[in-house]
Amino acid sequence: IAQSLRQAKLELKKSLRKDLYKVIGVGKHATESEIKKGYRKSAMQWHPDRHSAGTDEEREEAEKRFKEVGQAFDILSDPQKKQKYDAGMDVEEINGGGGGGGGHQHVDPMDIFAQMGGFPGGGGGFGGGGMGGMPGGFNFRHGY
Repeated sequence: IAQSLRQAKLELKKSLRKDLYKVIGVGKHATESEIKKGYRKSAMQWHPDRHSAGTDEEREEAEKRFKEVGQAFDILSDPQKKQKYDAGMDVEEINGGGGGGGGHQHVDPMDIFAQMGGFPGGGGGFGGGGMGGMPGGFNFRHGY
C-alpha cells in the first residue's frame, strides 16, 4: 500500500507541474531532433521582437512564454535533466533549487536560439553578435 501511495503522490505531483513537452509542442517520446525543431518553432512564435508592436500585456506574455520555451529546451535537450524531469522532479529541483543540487543555473533563451542559428534560412541574426542581448535586433531578409 505504501508503494502505491508513493506512486500516486508522484503522479499527482507530475500532473500539477508545467508540461515542458507541451511548452515546445512535442510529445513525451520526442527525439532529440524533434525537441530541437519544436524549440525553434516555439521560440520563433514567442520571440519578443515578433510582439514588439503589441500591447504591454502582449509583450509581457510573449517574453514570459519565450523564457518558458528556453527553460523547457534547457531541460529536455540535456539527457540527464530530461531523465530527472521524466522521473517526476520539478524544474526547480532539476536546476538546483532543491534536493541538494548546486546553485540555480540561468540559461538565456536568446543564447540558445542564437546557438541554433536563429531563424531558418539565414533570415535572422542577432545584432551586436554578443551574448545576453540584441542591441541590433533582427535583420529579416524576407520582408517581414
